Amino acid sequence: MKTKLLFSRCMLLMILLISSWGAFAQTSVTLTQNVCPGTEPYLVVPGNSANTFQWSISTGTSGVDWTISTPKLSSTNVVWANPIVPTTYELTLTESDGLCATSVTVSVTVYPLPLAYTVTGGGSYCAGGTGLPVGLSNSQTSVNYQLQLDGVNSGASVLGTGAALDFGNKTVGGTYTVVATNAAGSACTINMTGNAVVTVNPLPTPTITGSIAATTLSSKVYTTQAGMTGYTWTVSAGGTITAGAGTNAITVTWNTAGPKTVSVNYSNANSCTADIAKVYNVTVSDQPTIDGPTPVCVNSTTSVYTTEAGMTAYTWTVSAGGTITAGAATNAITVTWNTVGPQTLTVNYTNGSGFTAPTPTSYPVTVVSLPVPTLAGPSLVCVNTSGNVYTTESGMTGYTWVISAGGTKTAGGTGTTNTATITWNTAGPQTVSVNYENATGCLAGTPTVNAVTVNALPTTSPIKYN
Repeated sequence: MKTKLLFSRCMLLMILLISSWGAFAQTSVTLTQNVCPGTEPYLVVPGNSANTFQWSISTGTSGVDWTISTPKLSSTNVVWANPIVPTTYELTLTESDGLCATSVTVSVTVYPLPLAYTVTGGGSYCAGGTGLPVGLSNSQTSVNYQLQLDGVNSGASVLGTGAALDFGNKTVGGTYTVVATNAAGSACTINMTGNAVVTVNPLPTPTITGSIAATTLSSKVYTTQAGMTGYTWTVSAGGTITAGAGTNAITVTWNTAGPKTVSVNYSNANSCTADIAKVYNVTVSDQPTIDGPTPVCVNSTTSVYTTEAGMTAYTWTVSAGGTITAGAATNAITVTWNTVGPQTLTVNYTNGSGFTAPTPTSYPVTVVSLPVPTLAGPSLVCVNTSGNVYTTESGMTGYTWVISAGGTKTAGGTGTTNTATITWNTAGPQTVSVNYENATGCLAGTPTVNAVTVNALPTTSPIKYN
């Protein structure tokens, strides 16, 4: 809470030397010392233990203005109270051998600590803004005020004005505090009350999902993050927002062909808005577009592919590895993919202006095979033995473990684990099986089943002896 002047420390050293001289010369020497409120050590060197000592202070009140810890020893601590204004005291040490006595006096000026005021300001703001003000509720003209950020000085100190201080707007996040130091006399310091916390909230980064290709007179849906406010969508000339304005999902009808754009901005939960809107490029042509899943699992029956609605004369074709099972004359078909490998589907139609694209639109689809789980683990075990671990491929999802009635699962064997630990409780033939979905979301056609033989424990005859 206080800083000692180098000057005061030199004075203490002089006390030590002059005190020792005074014991022989029987003279009184007066020195001066500037201090802050708090504890100060004083002593006489060498200090003859056969002598008597007496510390005293001529002014002020013991226990109120000051306290001498050991008034009758050669060394003591004086606790100086905090005065209202700089106050000078006379500290005297008298040393006596029973016949002769000598004394030395130190003139001590105690400077008051700066008054405590409150740090003001802080809060949160959006990155890239002008920041937030940080200040002090009041100040003293004879005091320097140092702003600190997370305990490190921030900028130069400011001399008090007798009024509130403004340290300016702060754009760096962290905790701001203020340390006050007397500008004259003893450099006494004190931390001001409280702090100002500045939080810099990041700007959002909007994204847009939706078809990057569209055909004239078609409608497409474009979405961005949900749960925000102030959604602002714009579309380039040739497009019209027909639904969802002000929400996170809009429907755009594209009226003319060519390169187009969709853009969006919004405010996040901290009321921050991206500095630039997200721009999404869309190519609009007279060519139909196709949306749908790829890759897909072989033998899947729920793969739906769509093109623009509201057209006529829809014509779909599917390569030899697939079969259209629904919607052949509509804008949405369902395909069952029967053969693993690269496949294609195409579509054409007549738009509202009676125009049919000269060539159909082709859409590539990759058909992947179903996984075949492996299952490793002991196949010959003894009844009631524990710790039998069975393992299949890691990194999959939707694990399904099935254990026959003679076994008990003691660890793993859940939908998220690729191992199962089993205790086999019943002798005889048992089984453990597993299935899962791979990274493409394909489920094995059948689970993998391992046969386990559980042997009964031998029956030991009684031990006989002669």
